[in-house]
This record gives sequence, structure tokens and C-alpha cells, in this order.
Amino acid sequence: MPRPPLPHSRFGDLRFPCAVAVGAVSPDSARLWLRSDVPGPHRLEVWPLEGEGPRRSASWRFTPPKEADGTGTLLYPYDFPGEPPLAPLRRYGFRITRESDGVLVGEGRFETLPARPEDTPSSFTFGLLSCHQPFRPSGQVRPEAVAMLEATRRTLASHHARFLVMCGDQFYVDEPPPLSLFSPEFFRRAGPPGRAQLLECSADEVRRLYQLRHRQFWDLPGWRALQAQYATWLMLDDHEVVNNWGAEPEHAGPGWKPLNQGARAAYLDYQGSRVLGPCPEGIPDTFDFSFDYGSTGFYAMDLRSQRRGGAQPRVYAPEQLARLSTWLDAHQDSRAVFLVLSVPMVYVASWASMGIAMLRNHRGDARDRWTHSWNLPDRDRLLSLLLAHQHRCPDQRVVLLSGDVHLGCSFAIHWLGNAHGTMYQFTSSPVTHLRRGFSAWAAGHLPRTELLLKVENGPAARLVRMSGVGGADRNPYSGLNVGVVEVRDQGAHSTVRFKLVGQDPRHPDEPVTVFDTGEL
Repeated sequence: MPRPPLPHSRFGDLRFPCAVAVGAVSPDSARLWLRSDVPGPHRLEVWPLEGEGPRRSASWRFTPPKEADGTGTLLYPYDFPGEPPLAPLRRYGFRITRESDGVLVGEGRFETLPARPEDTPSSFTFGLLSCHQPFRPSGQVRPEAVAMLEATRRTLASHHARFLVMCGDQFYVDEPPPLSLFSPEFFRRAGPPGRAQLLECSADEVRRLYQLRHRQFWDLPGWRALQAQYATWLMLDDHEVVNNWGAEPEHAGPGWKPLNQGARAAYLDYQGSRVLGPCPEGIPDTFDFSFDYGSTGFYAMDLRSQRRGGAQPRVYAPEQLARLSTWLDAHQDSRAVFLVLSVPMVYVASWASMGIAMLRNHRGDARDRWTHSWNLPDRDRLLSLLLAHQHRCPDQRVVLLSGDVHLGCSFAIHWLGNAHGTMYQFTSSPVTHLRRGFSAWAAGHLPRTELLLKVENGPAARLVRMSGVGGADRNPYSGLNVGVVEVRDQGAHSTVRFKLVGQDPRHPDEPVTVFDTGEL
């Protein structure tokens, strides 16, 4: 007997046959991602957007693996023998078409990176965002979400953003609740025949369901445009698998293994490959990565792939921390370093985390926080590493970038006593996921409870919710938002500045700066 059709809604529409996105770029290359529903000969055109230069054209046969859902990446120019390298710090346009029928797969633009630290512009900006869930429970797209994506586009353009950092939850497998793959009623319509629930599916079946989920969440013109018009570095968070992934002890059980494998494979198809490129040896153990924008370094930790709760909890494996330590050693001369942590280090006090853990409906949310007792050892190891780095590099700006908590906020972490120095944490969330009720109330109030950070057998830090300048002082901010980070060369050192941009209540597609740290 055939399954009943999905409700007629934007969520249920399957209009994502072709798309393009820009992934990681370098001084002389760009990794471009595409989805094309018809394999075969394709053509790529690339041209400089400013000044003179030829319009280059190259043809290749696009034959992604069948299980990749028509997705793949190419590295221009190195996947095309004979093509010259791109020029550093230059803006390019690109266009991909199918040669068999002339169908436009997609077009966009990007900017390459500086070739050397000394070539870094005197100031540059980039965008920070997370948490894309634009749907109402009915499946209709929220008008506020569409407007916020337009406000985001205008914000990034007006600030001349060079690239984007996406901190996680670029789609949701389990929200809105009536359309969750964990909802028995919805799964009966959306799941493969013969399966009663998602946890009965094989890894291949999970992969196909999560690939479809990507297409359903990404089929908004505003979201497509952001990914096609900026080089983008992405990191997964929990909702790319399931809420609070890894924090619940049962997630380590054998019944969850196929879901983990299938979900992370789909993430690699649609997101991870844009940063890491093809992974012929299979899904990597972790998706952490790094890149340099001239004199500024970026390292993104993967806080999900190796996470587990319970008797032997961990947030990340020791090998990942060792890679970060090696990276920090190599970046002692950088003007600023940014550490991407999908879950904010500073958000809720330990006592509040333990209190929330007693509420059955929110127990997993508490276990997901760095301040939960399970996570404190890994938190302290990471903080000790960063503090030691700050002692070696006192003039360097060290900044944590985060999302996840459906709140935009900014903290200064002032180390006390002999452990002097200051770190900053900038959080932008959500870009389209509007929440109400207890979760929204908690997001706006819990950051006010955390005043002191204490490393076990180590130093303490005073936590300060930063004041804004120029009347832009809403910190924390619980509305839809996008972050803009500016790095400015001041001669002997660089400064950083963080703005949170929301919507004008009268004209929601018009951006309004709601918080601004000023130069730090």
C-alpha cells in the first residue's frame, strides 16, 4: 500500500535539483560544491569581477558516487590541468552549466585569501551565523526567516564581508516537532517502507533521509544566495544528527551507530566536503579544520563526532586537542586567533546547569553545556591550553566563536591574579530559528547567571557581559541575528570588533545593529 503524500508545503516541496556553493578558498584556488541531478559533462566558467582578466572556461565529466545524492566538489584550478592559479585577494565570479542540455546548475562569487601575512588588508570583516530552521510547525516558511536572510545579505554586503563562518545547525533533523524524523507520525510518511522509526534504518537509509533533509531546509533563495556568494567554512553541531548529539549516554549504544554513520555521511556530502574536499578513505573520525586569513588564524573544533556522556564522558578526543596545541604553537606570531566552538564556552553557570539537569524535559540541554560535571575536565584542559598560549603571546587577540544557544551575546573572560590576560567570546544564534516559551526565556536569562569561571586546580576568570557602544547595547539578544567580526591592524597589534545585527521591527528585511563591542 503506498504511503500517503507529505502535506503540501514549502517543506514538502522537492525543488533542489541543482545548486552551487563556495567552500574553502586559498590564495590561489577555490573549492566549489555543486548538486546536479543529471551526471555527465558540465562546464565551469570563472572570471575576475574587478579589473582586467580573461573569462576562463573548462569542461569536466561530473560523475558523483551514486550514494552522494548528486553532490560533489571541485578544486579550481587544480582539478583542471593547464589552468593557471587564481590571484590572491581578488574577487571572482563563477558559473556552472550542464553541457548536455544547457541547464544552469548555479552561479556565484568568492574572494581569495592573502598570500602572505604581510599582505593582510589593514582591516577585514567576516560573517558569523548558526541555527537555520525557518519552518513553522505547519511546514510553511516563516516570513521573519525569509526577511532575516535578506537582512543578512544586506548586512554582509554593507560591511564588505570577505567570507562566512557557520557554527552549526545548518539544518534540523528533529524540528519543527511535527516534521521531525523522530516523530512516529511524520516518519510513517517520510521513512522508507518497512521501518517504523528512524533507529530501525540502516546507515544508507539514514544518509538518504538526511540528504533529503538538507535539500528541504536549503531550498530558500536567501539561503542559497549566502552559500553561493561567499567562501564558507562550516562546522556541524548537534542538530545535524539529533538534539544534544553525544551528550546522552545512550547515543554511544549500538542502536545509534547506523544513525551516526548515516548522518555524518550526509553531512560530509552537503557540508564537510566543502572544507575537507573528497574523503576517499571514508567518513573522517572528526571534521576539525583550520585556515589562515593572512596574519589571522582560525581553528574549528569538532565537538560532536567524538563526544560521549555517561561513565567515561568526553567532548573531544585527546588527539584533537593535540592538533589544536600544535596549531597554536605554529601561530604564535599571528595577530589574532579565532577558535570556533559550536557550543559556547561561557553561557550557563555550573549550578544552573546542574539544576536544569534535574528537569526531565531539559536534562539533555544541561548535559550539553561545558559547565556540566561530565564536561568540566575537557573544558579545563582546553582553557589551560589557551591560557598558556596567551602567556606566550600577550599581544595577540584570542577569540572564541560560537552558535547553538539561540542567543547572540558577547563576553570578556578576564583572568585573575598571575594568570593575567583576556579572551573574548562572540556568539551569533539563531539566524532563522525563532523560539518562544521556556527555551527562549532561558536563552535570554541564563547568561546573566555566569559570573566566575574556575579551572580546577588552576586560575579563575571574571566573566563580563560586555557593554555596547553607540547605543547598540543589547547583550544578550534573543531575536534573529547575524554576527559581523572586524579585525583591524593597529600597528603593534590587531584589534577585534563584534557586531550583532538583527531586524528592524517595522521593516524586517532591513538590518539593525543591536549590539556593538567597539574595538577591543
